[in-house]
Amino acid sequence: MRIKKLLLRIESQFVRLKLNHNELANSLSRDQRDVLTLKNIESVIENRKKHPSISAVYRVRNGSQYIELSIISVAPICSEIIIVDNGSTDGTLEIVKRLKDELSSICDIKIFHYNSSVALAGKGYRDEVEKYPERSLAKYYNYAFSLASCEYVMKCDAHCIYTPAGINKIQSKIINLYKTNNLFTFRGVEIFGGLLSCEPYLIKKGCFEYYDSDTFELLKLKFKRSFKQRIMGRISTPCFIHVKRMSYVKYAFKKESTPIKYLYSKGE
Repeated sequence: MRIKKLLLRIESQFVRLKLNHNELANSLSRDQRDVLTLKNIESVIENRKKHPSISAVYRVRNGSQYIELSIISVAPICSEIIIVDNGSTDGTLEIVKRLKDELSSICDIKIFHYNSSVALAGKGYRDEVEKYPERSLAKYYNYAFSLASCEYVMKCDAHCIYTPAGINKIQSKIINLYKTNNLFTFRGVEIFGGLLSCEPYLIKKGCFEYYDSDTFELLKLKFKRSFKQRIMGRISTPCFIHVKRMSYVKYAFKKESTPIKYLYSKGE
């Protein structure tokens, strides 16, 4: 674990977020950038023919602050987007239903409901799940990913916004390597600047499952990866921006609870 943290710290000195999908974008006018942006989006959609189909899977509760931009950012690469709502009370479902119509020509958005209360990750998680097994995060995750009908599933969160450059990198990887790789890892950058670790976000359907640890859910692969597959399937440059903590300004000076508990319990 110490070695992993050391390597991450060293890597963070060299890895930088890339926003442009074209190196010439800075020299273009606003109208030219609009044309370039549309061409890039259309190119991503057209290139879906070159790789296995992808289902983006969202597990969401009260994500209205960011879910629209998140879905829009990932839609071009996906054949379908699975939304599994866990009792949102903040208008999340209304946003998703509207996007289902607005993006119908781009991808198919399917909405499902998971009605059981889900335990919050962290201290005391294991005790709560042992007392209330239906609150298991692993059970929730396994259900959500089982709903996908595409060849690959992409784990998405409502507070993650993908950059066009990131989507291009992900698509390039899967086009070139899907015949030899069942899993692709990439990372994001936190809105306040923290570089997140590379994680398995794009995996072939049926090749994994989740189980509960003492503090949260963990991914278990049903296959072994070679060292070459680990290296080749990895994208070090951040592909998305993690924006959740930007909303924490709403919870300043509320010391009796954490922002996450406010978010999930009050529907803000």
